[in-house]
Amino acid sequence: MDQRYRSGVFWHFTGSPKGVNWEKAYKPSDILNQGFPCSDEESVDTLLKIINSRKLKGSCVEKIGKNIETNKFCCVTDIPLKDLHIHSKYYGQVAIGFSSKEIHENFQPVIYVPIQRVSKKQVMPDESFQLMSDIEMHNSEGNYECSEFWTGILRDKIVNSGVVNEEDFGALFKDFVKFTAFSNISSETFYSEREWRHVGNYKFKADALAAIIAPEKYLGKVKEYIYSHQDYKDNSEISLLSWEFVQNC
Repeated sequence: MDQRYRSGVFWHFTGSPKGVNWEKAYKPSDILNQGFPCSDEESVDTLLKIINSRKLKGSCVEKIGKNIETNKFCCVTDIPLKDLHIHSKYYGQVAIGFSSKEIHENFQPVIYVPIQRVSKKQVMPDESFQLMSDIEMHNSEGNYECSEFWTGILRDKIVNSGVVNEEDFGALFKDFVKFTAFSNISSETFYSEREWRHVGNYKFKADALAAIIAPEKYLGKVKEYIYSHQDYKDNSEISLLSWEFVQNC
């Protein structure tokens, strides 16, 4: 039997609170200091828009340095079904699930950096901040070939190891870094969400969908909507699960 800390389905919740300043959120519990998840009805409406457009909008932006922001991205989480209920208090009770193969080919897991090690004055550690400043200064047009940057120790360790090529290295550290507190309590660390990101909008085919979760009272509406679209009608692999079922897993 394989380990159960990861999921074969990657989930995108549709009820995230609006207007959250992610610069001030270093753990899930910080989200509730700024707002609450959308209603089930609104979350389902968002779900249907995603299904209809076959697109996750890349609308999220996070500040990762003094003057540095990520590009806009969309995200999914690698959370086993039995643990999804833990995250509903922050993101609602409606989620769309994508096949792991689809996510592995189009998304990148984030690198979690402990906020406990970060200078409050600079937001990022000295060395990393300087490297990111080099990217920001020399990369206004998306070109990461900066000689000052490539002499950094991170390049030596990561690029030379063959893990990622030089063209992708800058983007890796600009768009796929997330600062968080670390704790054994899931509400006190984003690390428990196991986030994967895609820069920009993510357009998917109907067969990328693996499952949909919604409260029981909305499942009929979701099912009717899905099977009114020929692309989804031909995909019998989509599992429709009630939120009540998930809670009892």
